[in-house]
This record gives sequence, C-alpha cells and structure tokens, in this order.
Amino acid sequence: GMAMLVLLLLSAVPVASAQDQPNGATIQWAQQILDQQGFYQGRASGKMDSATAAAIAAYQKKNGLKATGRLD
Repeated sequence: GMAMLVLLLLSAVPVASAQDQPNGATIQWAQQILDQQGFYQGRASGKMDSATAAAIAAYQKKNGLKATGRLD
C-alpha cells in the first residue's frame, strides 16, 4: 500500500544531484505523501526545510528506521 511505497522511498537511496541532495520533485512528492500520512502540514514546496526534515524524521521513527530527517 501507500505506507510501503513511502517506506521504499525513505529507505532507498534516491537518485541525487551532484550535491547529494534529492531534487525538488522528489522532495515535493515526499511532502505530499507525508501530508497524506499526517506527518507534514503545509504546502508541498519541493524545498527541504526544517518542517520537512522533522516530518521525515517522525515518519522514520514511527516505522523503525533511523531518524535522519533526510530522504535516505
């Protein structure tokens, strides 16, 4: 289901740019998923801000992953 899809996204290493940061589209997609799951409130901006990092960390923690706050 959707949770498994998010788990795959957050546990897999996404294709990253030269700076080793996920691109805006990846971040925006993650924000939309996290919003649906109740971890993120706000606009899916595609920017990795503190609210996004906190939402990712909360999701990771809930799912028994290392809470890095990054899409790794």
